[in-house]
Amino acid sequence: MADPEEASAILAAYGIPIVANYIAGDPDQAASVAAKIGFPVVLKIRSPDITHKSDVGGVALNLGHAERVRQEAVAMLERVRTACSTARLDGFLLQPMASRHGAAELLVGLAEDPIFGPLVAFGQGGTAVEVVYDTSLELPPLNGLLARRLMVRTRVWQLLQGYRGKPPADIDAIVEILIRLSQLAANHPEIRELDINPLLADSAGVVALDARIRIAPAQSRGTTRMAIAPYRKDLESIERLRDGTAVRMRPLRPEDEPLLHDLAAHMTHEDLRLRFFTACGGAHPRRRGAAVAARL
Repeated sequence: MADPEEASAILAAYGIPIVANYIAGDPDQAASVAAKIGFPVVLKIRSPDITHKSDVGGVALNLGHAERVRQEAVAMLERVRTACSTARLDGFLLQPMASRHGAAELLVGLAEDPIFGPLVAFGQGGTAVEVVYDTSLELPPLNGLLARRLMVRTRVWQLLQGYRGKPPADIDAIVEILIRLSQLAANHPEIRELDINPLLADSAGVVALDARIRIAPAQSRGTTRMAIAPYRKDLESIERLRDGTAVRMRPLRPEDEPLLHDLAAHMTHEDLRLRFFTACGGAHPRRRGAAVAARL
């Protein structure tokens, strides 16, 4: 399991915003660190053996002064040791209290399937994530279209659209997070599991409050463990037609689907017959592979 500060560094390297973590070894040091951060702060127990800190009393929110931090740290040690006596305790984590009133709490992350390889997860987050169970999975690599389809399959998607005067969340920012997680899965096969919970999302954007990363020796290298191969940039080329017109050739992408529908709708019956062995106007070609061409 990666340390919280290592997890934060990995996410930051991929442009995923996350609240800063500060380490303290004991209650007195926690109070001192909190004073340097500025109040209010969040105090969390630091342990490689505890996944859900709030379940064992290992999270305290909105602490407003140093003495309150010290007192809460002392009480937290006692609570956690009582609830989980065998857990290793490595001190505390402190964070500035993120104030995003009304923001949706989301879960995003990566999971590993023994057959299909890495999966990107999205759904409703927070402390009740296992109770609500509003999560959808998608095979990477993702693009904007696939990321939105992943989100639409959840109930929390409706909340993100805004309601009763509440503005919609920044959907593009969430999509970008999912795409970056997809790229992270492709680049690092040693990352077997990643959870960001909660990811706060509102009209101002997104920010991760907590992240957990499980690392294990990679069973295969790079993208060979992925069920769907990433987009082949190396297959792009510039070709010339007989009349000298230059066209850019590239593999199909999922977002090309509306363009293919439009192409089929404007084909002659003869063209449709030669391409798809049918004369039905307005056919929807769904054959994958081939390539698309654009005039330069």
